[in-house]
Amino acid sequence: MEHCAYGSLVADVWLRNICQNTPKAVKQNSLLALYFSFQTFSEFIVIRPEVSYDSSTGAISSVVLKTQCTILAPNNDLIDFKLSDERLWTLWCNAEGETQALFYELNVEGNENIHNVWSPVILENISDKEHQPLEAGINLKDVYCNRIFQSGIFSDTVIRKSLLMFNRNIASVTTNSSGMYSSMLRLKRYAITCMENQLQIECVSLRQNGPLDEDQIQEISNGLWEKFYLYCMQYRFESSRPIGLFICEKEQKNTSFFNAGIIREKYVSFFRICDGVEVAFFAPIIYDRLWPIENVLKEEHEMMLLQQHPNLFFVQRSNICHFTTSLRSFSTDCPSSDDFLFGEWLSKNELHVHIDEYVRLLCNWCQWNSCSRNFIKAMSCLAIGDTFKALDLFPLSWKGIHNERMLKKILSQDEKLPVITPYASLSAFHLKLIRLFRKYGAHDGVLKLVHSGIDNTLQPVQQTMFQSIEFSCHVDLGHYEEAYNTLIKNCEPARKKDCLRQLVCLLFAVRRLDILLDLPYYGLEEEFTSIVGMSARSADISDCIQYDFLYSFYMNKKNLRKSAIISYEECMRNCFECSSLNHLNRYFNCIMKCLNSLSVTKESYAWIDCPIIDKIEASHIAQDDKIEIVDAKRLEEQLITVHCALLLSTKNEGCKLVTSLDATNLISLMLKQKLYHSAMKLARCRARSMVPTIYEHLTSSCIEASSSANFTASTIDAIEDDVGIPWLNDNGVSDVLSVSHSVTSVWNYLRYALDQEEDTLVIDAYLAVFNRILSRCAYIPSWLKNWCFENIPIQFIRAYLRHGRLEEAYEYTIELFRTNFFSAGRFNQHTIFPLTMCEYLLYELDNSSIHDKKKHLERYLRIIEVAL
Repeated sequence: MEHCAYGSLVADVWLRNICQNTPKAVKQNSLLALYFSFQTFSEFIVIRPEVSYDSSTGAISSVVLKTQCTILAPNNDLIDFKLSDERLWTLWCNAEGETQALFYELNVEGNENIHNVWSPVILENISDKEHQPLEAGINLKDVYCNRIFQSGIFSDTVIRKSLLMFNRNIASVTTNSSGMYSSMLRLKRYAITCMENQLQIECVSLRQNGPLDEDQIQEISNGLWEKFYLYCMQYRFESSRPIGLFICEKEQKNTSFFNAGIIREKYVSFFRICDGVEVAFFAPIIYDRLWPIENVLKEEHEMMLLQQHPNLFFVQRSNICHFTTSLRSFSTDCPSSDDFLFGEWLSKNELHVHIDEYVRLLCNWCQWNSCSRNFIKAMSCLAIGDTFKALDLFPLSWKGIHNERMLKKILSQDEKLPVITPYASLSAFHLKLIRLFRKYGAHDGVLKLVHSGIDNTLQPVQQTMFQSIEFSCHVDLGHYEEAYNTLIKNCEPARKKDCLRQLVCLLFAVRRLDILLDLPYYGLEEEFTSIVGMSARSADISDCIQYDFLYSFYMNKKNLRKSAIISYEECMRNCFECSSLNHLNRYFNCIMKCLNSLSVTKESYAWIDCPIIDKIEASHIAQDDKIEIVDAKRLEEQLITVHCALLLSTKNEGCKLVTSLDATNLISLMLKQKLYHSAMKLARCRARSMVPTIYEHLTSSCIEASSSANFTASTIDAIEDDVGIPWLNDNGVSDVLSVSHSVTSVWNYLRYALDQEEDTLVIDAYLAVFNRILSRCAYIPSWLKNWCFENIPIQFIRAYLRHGRLEEAYEYTIELFRTNFFSAGRFNQHTIFPLTMCEYLLYELDNSSIHDKKKHLERYLRIIEVAL
């Protein structure tokens, strides 16, 4: 296997040219390295190209490749190598899978301190060996929280992956995962919630085998946190896997400067010079420093002390050169100047550990940019979740917003523009901080900043703005009562109403109607009810809880007419927007609520104006701008009508069909379904002429029930059967004297219905029943004949005549004369006799087979003729 470094050399030259932003030819001392791997050994051959030029034209006449040196390579697997003019840099992987970086000093002219051996680069240990062993029996929650979330070692990506793996392996964790994709603070809170939930679940499971003491619970908690920490270490190790090397060189005043490092899976690591203590510590391992000190710029800033950090992941591998160029400019940044580039770079890349060190090193002697340093330190605390420390540090940076460059840039203050007032600039700075705290989800800190902003401003407009922010923050935290208390203090009416609208809509969305009902709307009740009403009218009627709430709200306030109006408005919408059985059922309930409200209202006020709804078509709106009154009587009629429609809908007649029919057609459909009880109620209030028709159908059903049981006419009054009749239960027979025999019960039901009939309809009802029985040639119950003979004898006898029942007509006529007309004390000259009916009966008897019976009738007629 042979590895040619020509591609690497080309990349090195290209990278150098890009860094310097100027094209440059290969220098005379440029080198080419070749790597050869054989079965028993491997080696590098470093070749120096020597170029000859034509003296007359200046063109290259020849290129000769001469071997500079041959280097025996270590017995490891090569990952990558880079070549500079003085050193060969290599990256290896040994048999245990460990990564090792080695460099080899090349024998360059003038450099006599050369050791012809491979020298190691001491890599930072990414394992957990640097931490001291933890004592048994202590609570490890805070320890692991500090290591994971505040040490700066683990990136948010690593923590998220670890949490996903932890939750996947523990199926009982059911927390909301939205917190995983927010700031580090929310990520920390989410991780703590996961651990606490799992701890509770495991404790409940273990308590089934006996009680647990505090030490056992703490041991379980420590085990969960240790497991999570090991996941974090595993993913950090994966993200630290090396994949190559890089070198960025720069020449200045005939001296070469370069940055070298390792390209890892998710970030890059820079090499630096070991200090004296580190040299003494690593002396048994290394023979010399990483590179000679004299070749490094003495004035280099402490930036060169940076080691690898996960947040360097933000520097793309394809942009390493640009990053390194920026890094050089930060290495020459002097703290005792107006420039704060290095501090800005630390803050931008969220290098929290180094921000702490940077601020600590300068806090006691450098007054330049002190406010800016407090600002980046506060931002660092905010990012890692230390909200209270950030709140303590941010006020220390306020006095620098007018004179320190970074803070002025944060406020976006252009020197060419007029300088804003101190109060205005301080308010603007508070707004910037509030946005930062909201970005990291630290809403509790936002409240403190809002109060500080209100205390530090005198302008009503800005105070109103901060009050609105305070309201929003309470809403985000779920402090709904506090949000209401904040909005009522807002001095601007428009913002107060807007905040009230937001709160109302939110509480409806989260179904916290109890809070809405209990809030004191002093001076805001009209606006509140208007907002809820508008929300109800704009919402879909299929899931509109606003109407129910308003009805309850008005009932609580003892405002019965308004509760009736709002329920009737909901009723109208359900009627005209009806598309399902649920709508029809809600329509029925709304009418009932409206009727209940008016039923307990004083009679003179038991009415409402019919609400006008914009969504309802013009054809449904009252014409000629007349006020339409809705009273209890109309509501009762509507209630009965909708109840009938509901009954038909359950019989699969279809909601759209039944709601579009008038009362007569509805009754016809109900008779088809044998819903006689409800049909009678509807007919009595909206179609009284249909009452006899209903009784005719009911009588037919009774006759059919008797026929199906094979009953004879002689036994109808004493029926004994076990035949079930389905329609009987659909008509509410609870008030009827029911027996164990179904057929007897249907006739009892008919009799009960006739007994309960109104006086103005009872005669028509009995006649309808009697005529239907005669037309079907069925047996006539004795109770029916007795009532008809006693109350309507003339109509009773005429019915017999119309159906050709002459014998019954003759017998009841004789009985009528004997009991009613010629009984003791009844006959007088003012009695009205049915002479026309009697003459017709005599005529029919003359033409019948029972003509011999007419002599009794003729005798009565002669008596009447003599008497009159």
